[in-house]
Amino acid sequence: MTDLNGFSHIILLYYFNKSTDYKLLTKPFLDNNIRGVFATRAPQRPNQIGFSVVKLLNISENVLEIENIDVIDQTSLIDIKPYIAEFDVFNMEKEGWYQNAKNKVQNYLRSIPQY
Repeated sequence: MTDLNGFSHIILLYYFNKSTDYKLLTKPFLDNNIRGVFATRAPQRPNQIGFSVVKLLNISENVLEIENIDVIDQTSLIDIKPYIAEFDVFNMEKEGWYQNAKNKVQNYLRSIPQY
């Protein structure tokens, strides 16, 4: 964990070890249409690998205190990387089906206390 405490946000890569099945077509929680799994952020995936960008609050020995994680307890962590805006933020040219769901996201985020 050396030097990680200098970053406000980190990227977590993890293995969906509790996910036992997947479908190549799924319905995202922000949409009423069936979509291809690779066009969604659904956790039931053929590769069972996920990632989250989280806020790093504190490090105590090998324990990270974080905020805004979206995985269940006991999910297997694969790797940790620092979030660096110059590398990790891009101007979006297209947003696919999500473009029509943006207002749903804003309403959802407003319902979460830390937002």
